[in-house]
Amino acid sequence: MENSIMARAGLYKGDVQKARDALLAQGKKPSVDAVRVALGNTGSKTTIHRYLRELEEEEGGGPSRAVAVSEALQDLVARLAARLQEEAEAILTRERERHAELQCQQQALSTAQQEAAALGSQLQRTETSLTQEKPLTPYFRSNCATRPRKSPS
Repeated sequence: MENSIMARAGLYKGDVQKARDALLAQGKKPSVDAVRVALGNTGSKTTIHRYLRELEEEEGGGPSRAVAVSEALQDLVARLAARLQEEAEAILTRERERHAELQCQQQALSTAQQEAAALGSQLQRTETSLTQEKPLTPYFRSNCATRPRKSPS
């Protein structure tokens, strides 16, 4: 028994067309070598060239195919632009909400700082008042204790 590897049975025009279309979709030129690589390095260059030429003739030459690819690319770009616009609007909306929340927090902080300052000022006045009254406390204790109380009549 001979140990031989059998070659592929044949290359079909549909295979070449799929490989060519895949290359065009990737923005690559569908040369004979590129199509052959896309097919897994199978098929003769002559056969691939013949099928590529037939496909081009069936489609009316290169310019119409270029228009079709151009339209496909324009559609893809338009969809990508719309998607980017949606994502940008979503990000902008989130950032606006965060900005509004930060402004509310800054306002609350400012109010709290003003209240703290007012309370600090009030505390200082109270402490000042207490220190002024402290020396008088012994005087009032002695006078209040020695004075007779009036009874309610």
